[in-house]
Amino acid sequence: MKNTLRNRIVFFALLVYTLLILSCSAGGRQAVNVEKVTSLYGAAFLKLEVGNFKDAEASFRQLLLEGGKSPHGNTGMAMLEAERGNYLRATFHSKKAIRLDDRFSDAWMARGHVLSMRRNGENWFDEASACFVKALEIDSENERALYYYANSALMAGRFDEASELFVTVAMRKQRLAGRARSRMTLAATLRDASPVVPSCIDIGLDGTVDRAGLAVLLIEQLGIVEIVGSRRPDLYRSSYGAEGSSETKHVYSGKETDDDRVRDTIARLTPLKLTGLSIYPNGMFYPDKLITRAQFATVIQDIASIINDDDTITTRYIGSETPFRDVRNDYYAFNAIRFCMDNDLLPHDAKSGEFRPYDSISGGEALLALRRLADFFAEKSG
Repeated sequence: MKNTLRNRIVFFALLVYTLLILSCSAGGRQAVNVEKVTSLYGAAFLKLEVGNFKDAEASFRQLLLEGGKSPHGNTGMAMLEAERGNYLRATFHSKKAIRLDDRFSDAWMARGHVLSMRRNGENWFDEASACFVKALEIDSENERALYYYANSALMAGRFDEASELFVTVAMRKQRLAGRARSRMTLAATLRDASPVVPSCIDIGLDGTVDRAGLAVLLIEQLGIVEIVGSRRPDLYRSSYGAEGSSETKHVYSGKETDDDRVRDTIARLTPLKLTGLSIYPNGMFYPDKLITRAQFATVIQDIASIINDDDTITTRYIGSETPFRDVRNDYYAFNAIRFCMDNDLLPHDAKSGEFRPYDSISGGEALLALRRLADFFAEKSG
């Protein structure tokens, strides 16, 4: 009996000791894992930010497997899926990250970013803003949260607010300072182009504009059909008919795109037969083809000539000297480029003397040029 009792005491003593050892070992492993998780998460995020989605996903999935109850893996996957446009998956991961640790600043940042990318409902920015504010309350030094908050404001058309946030990021002179300065410039450009139609903000944020995007800007931002209707009723009737319908006035099949908005916009624009933005002889519009600065200048020149019913606009600079280092006076778009420069519609680099005719036009440049073109029309009509 005594031996049995003694054996039980020894057993329980050994059990307690073993549990203590395991507990200490687990704690040690957890400390090592936290360091590993943090390092892997940081490296994966850098891959995500430079567009290396494949390697970023591999690292984030590794975190899901090895991170235990850490929110890092779900946070990373939320950001990744949001960038890919998989908003349901992104929402799932962002919410799970917060459930795992609601004191993890990046989890709230990811939730705000997902809401910003999805933009579902009228109050999406208020919801996203609350998440970013929460992230910064947890960690006021979270540079990423501040940067993505600024981007959210930019997407919402709150250009002044976005500028202020980007300035704060830039002044900290940390890793995202350079990007923040670039976005500050874009925010300032879009502010000068305001008011920007909400449906055109995404185009304004893009570094390039394709033919479909320019068609959308001309129809929805500039309101070219309405301007033609008020300033050139004769052209409006010949292009769209007495009822303003272009259904029988164009040959665009719309087979190039599945996007109803793009198809309808192109069909609405093409009856005007704008130089540089009309249907090709083969019946194609090529909506995905990028617009260069020279091509954009040509379109702007043609719009100005049509609206003002002034053919001399397209010829007034022919034979004059070129003020550009990279545009000869016999270049096909020379007259258009000079017209845009002299009327402050499209800037050139005064210091270098270059116009960069072959560079793609950016969304911000296009919106600002259309804002100035609208002002140009207002001055002419006044």
